[in-house]
Amino acid sequence: MSSHQTSQPSTSLATIPTGDSLEAIIGNVTYQLPSSDEDSTEVMLGDGSLAQLFADKIVMESQTVTVPSDLTSTTALPGGVTAKLGEATVPEKPDSNDDDNSGGSGGLFGALGGIASGATSALGGAIDGIGSVSSGALAFARGAGGAATDLSSPLSGAIGHMGKVISSFNGIQKAFTGNELTKEAFETLTGAHTLGRQSLNWMRSTQSLTQDFSNLPADVKSKVQFRAGEFVKPGGVLDQCKEALEKFQDFPWNEADESTHMLEPSATSEPTGAPSLQSAQGVSTENTAAGIQSSAQSETSRMSSSQTTASSSETPTPTAPIKNVYGILSKDGTPWPVFKEMIESLDGGKGPLVKWDNIQSQLYLAEINATQAQEVAESYDFINWIGIHDGGISSDDEETAEEFRAIDTLRQQEPNLPKLFIASDASVSDALTTKDHLHHYAARKMGPPISEAPWWKKMLSAPPSAPDDAPLASSDYPDYMADETGGAGTIIYILDDGFDTETPDLLPHGRKIETHFVPNKYTIPPSHLDRGVPENIRGPASGSHGTIMASLAGGLKTGVAPKADLHLFKVKGQYRHREPSTSISTTHHTELAIGYWTEHIKNHIEARGASRQKGGPEVKSVINMSWGIKLELLPPPKAAEITRLLQEFLDYCQQNHIPVVVAAGNTPHTMDVNENAPQRFSKPEDSMVIVGGVDHNGQVIKQQLSDQDGLVHVYSPGADIEAPIDATNFATESGTSQAAAIVSGLIAYYNGLPNLQVFEAAPPGGVVGAKGMLRSHAWPRSSPESSIKVVYNLARGDPAHSEFSCVQRRGVSGKRDDEGICTFSSTMAISASSTASSESLSANPTTPPATPSFSSSSSRSPDSLVSPKSSYSSESPFNHLSKLIELIPQPIQSPKPASTPTTPTPPPVTTEELSKPPDPSPTQENEKPTSTTREMTPEQSDDAKEKSLAVAAIITAIRPVFVITSATILSATDANSTAVTRS
Repeated sequence: MSSHQTSQPSTSLATIPTGDSLEAIIGNVTYQLPSSDEDSTEVMLGDGSLAQLFADKIVMESQTVTVPSDLTSTTALPGGVTAKLGEATVPEKPDSNDDDNSGGSGGLFGALGGIASGATSALGGAIDGIGSVSSGALAFARGAGGAATDLSSPLSGAIGHMGKVISSFNGIQKAFTGNELTKEAFETLTGAHTLGRQSLNWMRSTQSLTQDFSNLPADVKSKVQFRAGEFVKPGGVLDQCKEALEKFQDFPWNEADESTHMLEPSATSEPTGAPSLQSAQGVSTENTAAGIQSSAQSETSRMSSSQTTASSSETPTPTAPIKNVYGILSKDGTPWPVFKEMIESLDGGKGPLVKWDNIQSQLYLAEINATQAQEVAESYDFINWIGIHDGGISSDDEETAEEFRAIDTLRQQEPNLPKLFIASDASVSDALTTKDHLHHYAARKMGPPISEAPWWKKMLSAPPSAPDDAPLASSDYPDYMADETGGAGTIIYILDDGFDTETPDLLPHGRKIETHFVPNKYTIPPSHLDRGVPENIRGPASGSHGTIMASLAGGLKTGVAPKADLHLFKVKGQYRHREPSTSISTTHHTELAIGYWTEHIKNHIEARGASRQKGGPEVKSVINMSWGIKLELLPPPKAAEITRLLQEFLDYCQQNHIPVVVAAGNTPHTMDVNENAPQRFSKPEDSMVIVGGVDHNGQVIKQQLSDQDGLVHVYSPGADIEAPIDATNFATESGTSQAAAIVSGLIAYYNGLPNLQVFEAAPPGGVVGAKGMLRSHAWPRSSPESSIKVVYNLARGDPAHSEFSCVQRRGVSGKRDDEGICTFSSTMAISASSTASSESLSANPTTPPATPSFSSSSSRSPDSLVSPKSSYSSESPFNHLSKLIELIPQPIQSPKPASTPTTPTPPPVTTEELSKPPDPSPTQENEKPTSTTREMTPEQSDDAKEKSLAVAAIITAIRPVFVITSATILSATDANSTAVTRS
């Protein structure tokens, strides 16, 4: 068979990489460096930090260490790194009569067959060792006692065998550099080699970290266990490695037809393509060179048969390199002059450009060929991503799999601007009842009970039931109540497919509404750009999905946080189908579009931070992403790049304490939460909150995906949720998208509570941030034993827990003197079964309001409920407000003016408008504005009325007789409190 008959797939060739394999010693652990044509790989160092290994450098947290390309001996490098030549078991030299090095016991195939068939026992030992390690590592990842010690022996054996296999592969690379293999043979070899390196690196790292595991810091332990779980899970790197080694073992190396499986390089022949290594390398963490390699292969594959020859004596006719539109995204912190110099040298800087000045990042579109793109990737270390702009055009099935929507019914209703949160005299109260503590807390002002609120809002504000009480039916939930702050001071970023900003729920009405969309040129490929729908903030069906999400999170009437600012970001484009079809489709997520919107949001947040006045309120943000991407539908290189870009964004949010709320996902397009991105990237320490949905009875909705890996953090109402889809129409739908939007609003609502400082407090070893706050205050609605914890807005008291500190303020010495009190909780701590109501409180202003610790003083674990013998039991006089009132000696006389303690009146809660920030929108040359801001002056509050209400509440709370009673009760509740534990 001629090597030039490119119509036959068996002659698609690839070349064995050139050069020696290298190793790096970091912290007394030896790691394999990837070959120059492989993606980078990550290893965890002894302090829990990650190091990125490349063929020519090692990137650590503190520095980047360059590995010399001409290394010939062991060399000490900066940062405590030592580089050396990798172990290489070189096969015997070929027979003198075997001129082509191909056949016989000493040729390439003889050497490969020797590795596979038993010339060495290492391969079988490595395969068996992976099985043993996987079993032990799975128990270790789950936190089983003694698992770290039990893992030592399997790791040691597997490392020994795998090291020999890698040494043999290194020897093949060294002895047969430049030899060509067909695609099948090449991928079989390189797949086993690459995944073997990654697995060996992880095993050596884990072996080092588990030797003294009990003495590692808690956060490092968690990271080690998490990475173990990721490596050994089904489809993880170890699983892929075992499969690749078995494939190598089963390949017919000794029986192979030399003309079919191995060919020498020829002076008159060039390979028609080189298969991508990425499909065999698991998840990629580096993008540049590998992504360009894939692009080059695509260009080569498009060559016509006329560009090849049928005879080995002919030379192919040179053709002009094919050009494509490439996106080039810089890393954050890249100075504009540096980037400008690069693009001007590339094509004169004539392409579309976006600059985000607050984070010093740039995005550029250039029409270049694969060779130029490869040079850019290799020549400039400030390049974050470069790849062909192939757009987001896909089939309907692929598109739908990204969305979690399920619209059931539709009705029309006239627009209505509601009167929201009218002040209620009876709802002004303070969180503590003792004179000594009053100065610690700002007064809370609750809105009036809303009887006509939908069932899901009533579920949010329903107080926990006593352990002996049956859960309330949704029809029995008390009226919806919420703090009047309404999420003021927080921006909710809604990332979706479009919005109808004329919807009454999304009008400014005293807060800021900003909109932005990704321009068509970044969401639609050049081949379809002429069919792009005109750029605007609206989406398909008036942007119904995005409109619903924004309305539930921060809608004036519908939303949980009606006073929060909104940043509505349309992250997809729309395009028309070719005639005669008149339908319009939405693009799916691409690397280019994701790069655009992640940079925009970071830039916007940094601009707000830069404009913050010294001593002013903290910049507070929540990000809602009620969608997911099924990576299995995408080519591996594209999936790897999307993974990396999303993970970078999640890392930024974690570092800046920004909650990212995502939906768990719906059937039928996906089967499990772990199939979707970004959900599958969840880590205990990050700021991503995965939300599941429950129905009226507190049970998981039927639409929700399976959650075998336990990725869902909290649950929220997700069934029969009515919300506007445009200015006049409402839809009732079910799904986890709705649940996630509600939780996004709830986090903003928490942010607005006057006693909240930051989401940073947690018990030792607990999860900090909004995720920990939500989980610690969620409680089951279906039955006391249920593990399905539903979020709660704390309007009627708090499930008391003395361990989770709830960000109480501290005295001058830093010591807490308010143990057991949740500063978020309303003092209207009425049990669900109490006969008292908020109306009765209003009717009897002399009755002191109950404190949070009275209504629910027992502590609840996310997985179990406290004993009925806690102070939460029905025998406790602190369970119901009516019984609490009975404890107070009668009659209670109002204190005389002369004896009234003088206490500074807490100032009313106000929303401080952000001063005008630096323009957070990207600079785009010759672009129409893609961002808009709408503001209206908020109604002026009646300061005098608020102050008088606060004073009245304080006077009521500090009656001398009640102070004695409350002190006694507080002591009793502390004695019965149970520490919170979290899974």
